[in-house]
Amino acid sequence: MSPEARLVLRQDPAKVARLDPDKPLTIGRAANNQLCLASWEAVAPHHAVVRFSVEHGWLVCDWGSPLGTFCRGRRVRRCQPLADGDAITLGSDGPVLLFQLIADKAGQPVPTAPVASGAAARGRTSAVATPRLTRSATAASTSAAAAAARSEE
Repeated sequence: MSPEARLVLRQDPAKVARLDPDKPLTIGRAANNQLCLASWEAVAPHHAVVRFSVEHGWLVCDWGSPLGTFCRGRRVRRCQPLADGDAITLGSDGPVLLFQLIADKAGQPVPTAPVASGAAARGRTSAVATPRLTRSATAASTSAAAAAARSEE
């Protein structure tokens, strides 16, 4: 069973697109997209697609749009796994789509697939989980690395 999800337009939260794991959601200005954003100049006619993969979970894929697709502050080169709460920005100043997992019938949020990094992100190996560091964990690891470097001197 695949997790249910949706995209919510940050600029107008009443606009919601429910995602179907069996049917990719195409996004762009052209009228033949499932999610047509005709009034946004930063959006290409065929800009991006959100689809479900059994192996990788929900993915956002850029279709070679001139102004790019961004997720977690980074440009999406091909496809990138999505996590609950991710913001997908179309173009540098275009619309922002919020990816949201829909809770199961017991009210529990559905987990996402692990985030791939390095060779796994390029499809060369299976996905490997990348831990998400909090600001305090990042500061602690930076301090530990600095201390280790000083001890090697």
